[in-house]
Amino acid sequence: MVKLLIVDDEVKTRQTLYRYVPWFDLGIVDVEQAEDGLQALQKSVAFVPDIVLTDVRMPRMNGIELAKELRAVLPRCKIIFLSAYSDLEYLKTAIKLQAFDYIEKPVDLEEIGRVIKSVVAEYRKDLQQWNVERKLREHERMLRARQLVVSLCGIGEKPEPERMVDELLHPDIRFPTTGTFVCLSIRFEAAEDGIEELSVPSIPELRQLDRRLSDLGFGCLMGAIKQESWVMLAAMPSSSSMPELRQTVEDYARECGNNGANVCIAIGGPVGDLFSLPDSYKQASSLSKRSFYFGYAHVLTFDNEPSRVYSFDPHLQEQWLRHLRNNQLDEAIRLIRQLVSELRQHPDTPVEQVKNLFYSLWIQLYQGPRKLAGLSVHENGNRLPEADALASLSTLEQYEEFLLRETESVANENSGKTGGVVSRIAHIIREQAGNQNLTINSIASQLFLTSSYVCLLFKNETGLTVNQYLTSVRMEMAKQLIARHKIHEVAKRVGYTDTKYFTRLFKKEVGWTPSEYRERLRP
Repeated sequence: MVKLLIVDDEVKTRQTLYRYVPWFDLGIVDVEQAEDGLQALQKSVAFVPDIVLTDVRMPRMNGIELAKELRAVLPRCKIIFLSAYSDLEYLKTAIKLQAFDYIEKPVDLEEIGRVIKSVVAEYRKDLQQWNVERKLREHERMLRARQLVVSLCGIGEKPEPERMVDELLHPDIRFPTTGTFVCLSIRFEAAEDGIEELSVPSIPELRQLDRRLSDLGFGCLMGAIKQESWVMLAAMPSSSSMPELRQTVEDYARECGNNGANVCIAIGGPVGDLFSLPDSYKQASSLSKRSFYFGYAHVLTFDNEPSRVYSFDPHLQEQWLRHLRNNQLDEAIRLIRQLVSELRQHPDTPVEQVKNLFYSLWIQLYQGPRKLAGLSVHENGNRLPEADALASLSTLEQYEEFLLRETESVANENSGKTGGVVSRIAHIIREQAGNQNLTINSIASQLFLTSSYVCLLFKNETGLTVNQYLTSVRMEMAKQLIARHKIHEVAKRVGYTDTKYFTRLFKKEVGWTPSEYRERLRP
């Protein structure tokens, strides 16, 4: 989007240029006018022109004075001079000001067009170069900031105080070196749209937090410590700024959650000097692990309460197994919910211990009731997909939901109430039939069931295989689309990339080829 400002005290010249030059065809999308240099300078504040086409001799402020002022505030702006005077001094000044061109009046619209076309091309070329340089500078700044964060958090070599202070005062950093400091650990929830690429430009939410705190007078320094987490160091305006910091962070986390980017932020305790920041970092890092218990979209603040570690009941697994063997699934579910409730009250319990416990409880589902159905943790020599799904979970709530769902599935198997599962299979097929990647394995994965179990259950309940039902749903969709779309478009919309294969299936299912069926629809 290239913008141009016409500056001339002659109304006729200004209006002729504005009305009769084909600006849009030349790559200019917005044009403004000014009657002298002073008005042009005032308009430039809001309009911010990329190109200025200006007369030289004007009242109040001439073109040369305007160009000098613009060079100070808009150094990238391209300047073209217009003049009815072939004044050598003007030409010399134009060269010094790096004017793009100097056009004599009366203006020739064709010449104006040629010059504008050239200046737009050069501006776009320069813009590309500026963007490359800007990205390089930003990358260098991020690397510098990350290294400072790592050093100040006490990770790796201990920093030399004098050198550290010099680095913090660097123009690209400008982080306070005295005052009260605090460390924030920021962890985004892994999502399908994937916030995995941890660079500041790819996560505008992080920029927002930086800006908000900076606007309140906080100094901010941020860097990625691990792939899944960021650390922000905040220099507080005063030692009493903690409530304001927490409120700002809570508002930010809530807005992130509303926008689908759940985040857990742990705030360490405040420290009185730069070189005590490792203490605040350790506190924030330890707190951030509680995201397993409380989920994301939370702000956790350091307190001096004693560590709360859960003492596991050695008879828990025996009780669980007894409930399963006696088909007391309601009791088994109640046991899990009680366990989860107690674990949340002990958020300092090592996460791996909890994960291992849930894995053991899940295994007993296969050693107990499901073993009677001939199911095991391994299928055809391979681990069941549920095992991999369980290993990928990241919060206690997800582990609870997984185990309760598996337990409910056991209840359905034992009581014969499998209709609910079959309905869910059919619903997934109807909703996702247009997805060419929809397979039995993907359906089973969504239900946390094995593919063989899904096939057996669906066939027993409906008399159709999963693939037969999927094909019939797709063909019904195709019949609705075929009158309004080309055959290859219909095939793609209902999940087939191979039009010939789709045509064969359609004829087998419907009795006619897609073209024949379309002909039959015509009145």
